[in-house]
This record gives sequence, structure tokens and C-alpha cells, in this order.
Amino acid sequence: MKIIVSIIVLLITSSSFSQKIGERKTLTLKLMSYECVDNCYISFKDIVKGSDYDFHNIDDKINDNNIIAKIQDEYYASEQSNNFKSIGKLYTAVVEYKIVKEFEESGDGGLEYTGKKIKKWMIINLKNQINK
Repeated sequence: MKIIVSIIVLLITSSSFSQKIGERKTLTLKLMSYECVDNCYISFKDIVKGSDYDFHNIDDKINDNNIIAKIQDEYYASEQSNNFKSIGKLYTAVVEYKIVKEFEESGDGGLEYTGKKIKKWMIINLKNQINK
């Protein structure tokens, strides 16, 4: 009986920690960096759990309310310095657990599709954090 109870507890615990495709959650993300050389790179950090999100986590159909374009404009206005006013700013993001194409950096600095699909959290919505 003790073994059966242990197995049931293990199954309940493991199923509660597994993500399901289509699952969504709302996070507060802090802009950590942005730069553009050959390719543009952006990174955020979840201020609660410390998880990192970067351009590999931004969905191609993101509703970002023009935030990424504004960040890019500030970056260029700062003469491509990584010390502009949006660095450290907080954003509210909705992330969704999705199956997406896997890309890796190619020799020419671009990204190349590996032919594989992976499961990962993708930012599907981004908006300015409202100060309370």
C-alpha cells in the first residue's frame, strides 16, 4: 500500500510541473540588453524567477505594441550604446508554451533552421509595465 501511495504522489507531482502546449502565463520582464550589429539581440529577465528570455523567445507574430521598435530607436539615438533609458525598464509579457522551429547561428552570422522543432516558452504579447 505504501508503494502505491508513493507512486500516486509521484505521478501527481510530476504532472503538476509539466508544461502543456498552449499554456500561457503572465510575467514581469526587465529589459537587460539590446544591441544591433549584423543581427539584433534583445534580452529580458523574469524578475520573479530569474529566467532569461531573448530574441529566440520572441514569437514572430508578437503583439508588442511597437515596444521593440521603440527600444531599437532609443538604441540608435544613443549612438549604439547599451546605456539608454529603456535598459532596466519593466514590461508585462504574456508567454505561451509552443512548438517552434529550432534555429542555430550559421557561419555568416545569421540564423539557420536545424530541421527540428522544440518546445519552449515564447513571448506573444509585450506591453509597458503600469506603475502603481
